[in-house]
Amino acid sequence: MLMGIKEEIIEALEALNPQIDRGKALLELDESASAIARLLKEPMGLALVEYISKDLEYGKYPIYSMNKFLDKVEFNRMIEHYFHKDAQTILNPLLILYHQLWINKNIEPKEFFKALKNLERSKAVTSIRVAAIICLDCYSTFNKEDVSNCSNCGSNNLLEIIELSIAEPAKSVLRYGQYLEIYVKECMDKSGIEPIGWNSEQKGKKVYTSIKYQVGGEPVDIDVLGISKPLAVLVCEVKTSGKITMNDIRRVEDILNRLVNKIKDHTGKEVEHLKLFIITGEFDENLSINALKRRNWELIDRSKIADLTGEFRRIQSEI
Repeated sequence: MLMGIKEEIIEALEALNPQIDRGKALLELDESASAIARLLKEPMGLALVEYISKDLEYGKYPIYSMNKFLDKVEFNRMIEHYFHKDAQTILNPLLILYHQLWINKNIEPKEFFKALKNLERSKAVTSIRVAAIICLDCYSTFNKEDVSNCSNCGSNNLLEIIELSIAEPAKSVLRYGQYLEIYVKECMDKSGIEPIGWNSEQKGKKVYTSIKYQVGGEPVDIDVLGISKPLAVLVCEVKTSGKITMNDIRRVEDILNRLVNKIKDHTGKEVEHLKLFIITGEFDENLSINALKRRNWELIDRSKIADLTGEFRRIQSEI
């Protein structure tokens, strides 16, 4: 019986003439774009994505990583040494690394470093270059990548400063905020919720984000949509916004309700549904969460992004 209803829901959506945005579809199917989205599962993944977006202009400038984590005291000592030597070539990446790890008070440096290493290993990075090698015992520097011991003191306590360049599709999903939609779709799938997608131009591949449906003669943009177990339609509004107010929710609510009502009309059944607002920022503190829950809303802010798969599992268990 449930499978029959699910098929009716998909049929109802198909009747609304779903349209794929070709440009966004190409990005969703790109491995480097998906790799950027997956950074969000790290405790400091969202902070890293926001740093690349805001401070590095969506990856226009390189990002730096290291082969090992150094504490702030040791890092300050090293910067001071090269400052007195006026070694600008070494100072430039060191100061960028310092800014990444310690300037933002909301960043936990060790977790941010772990996110950096995951980025370094991912397909979001198109090139990796060792910018410098520093002996942490005598502060000698080397440019060759294959150095294993300091030629000055013989130490193997070497710090590699690694310059990373981001792939173009990954830059694009950062610029347009699409990384969050892709992440939502992947977390939905991992939690056991079936995301609803439509065939793309690439044979055998579907697209699940930024779908336009014709509702009452007007195009309605739906970021991500899925069907859960127990059966319910989950319609997601996804935004990379700093603050969401009640007015923002009202603007979206009518659109999502109209889509859900079309599904109900087509199936002739009172289909269970939830509206999810998922953001990288925070919701206005004056919002009445309980009142919104009674109107079938679930609000998910930045504090829950890293464990979004867990949030989807919780939501399913409460349906």
